[in-house]
Amino acid sequence: MALRRPRVVIIDDDARVASMLVEVILTLLTPCSVETASNGETGLAAIRGERPDLVLLDLRMTRARRWRTAPWLVSNRRVSE
Repeated sequence: MALRRPRVVIIDDDARVASMLVEVILTLLTPCSVETASNGETGLAAIRGERPDLVLLDLRMTRARRWRTAPWLVSNRRVSE
């Protein structure tokens, strides 16, 4: 039976930063699956689909975006455990 590849979701509104993080993660965690989202809404949709092993959330995104996303991540048992 094949091992499951770790899944990482990066939520960052700066495409350059997200791209750099993807490169770093793929270098350190190969093989793994990395998905990016440019805002909190698409990030949450990605997380709801399949639980990731790691979420990187840009805390410098627009306040409304990050403050809706971060509390959901913490309060959602399926994701936070």
